[in-house]
Parts: sequence; structure tokens; C-alpha cells
Amino acid sequence: MYSFLHSNHPPITNSSDFLFKYERQPTQSKENYGFEKVWEFNENLCAVKQNEKYGFIDTNSKIIISIKYDYVLSFSEGLANVGLNEKYGFINIC
Repeated sequence: MYSFLHSNHPPITNSSDFLFKYERQPTQSKENYGFEKVWEFNENLCAVKQNEKYGFIDTNSKIIISIKYDYVLSFSEGLANVGLNEKYGFINIC
């Protein structure tokens, strides 16, 4: 498999209907949100940084979770790890 993926030669196959393609999944644009830093969307929310604090926005650039945290990790299974004033825990979207 390594030689197939890293060579400049097309794959060899006996099947006339063989099809190999790479599909890139569409992603939401992260440009022009007006934040210092914007991370990848996960569970339709995206971590953002503004004035050295972190929060979350949705795919419409609406702030869903206030930009007040000192530390955040992306949402996974409905929860995100956050830190505020040297205390750490989890938040949900509700």
C-alpha cells in the first residue's frame, strides 16, 4: 500500500470499472469572523479566541457560549473541557 500511495504510477487493476478518488469533505469557512483565532468546527460549534479569552460560535458566526474562558477544548459528545480562574470542568451546549 505504501508504494501505491507514494508513487507517481497509477494503480494496477484487472477490473475495468476500478475507480479511485479522493473526496474532500466540505468544511465551513472560518474567515472574516473578526476573532484573533478560530479553530475547526466540531459538533457545529467552533472555539474562538478574542482578547486572550475563549468561547464558541455556531456556523452562522453567532456567539453561543460567551467568550470568557481562559482555556477550552473542542466539543466532543456534547461536552467541552474549559478552564476559568484556575478551575477546570466541562460545559454543554444547553
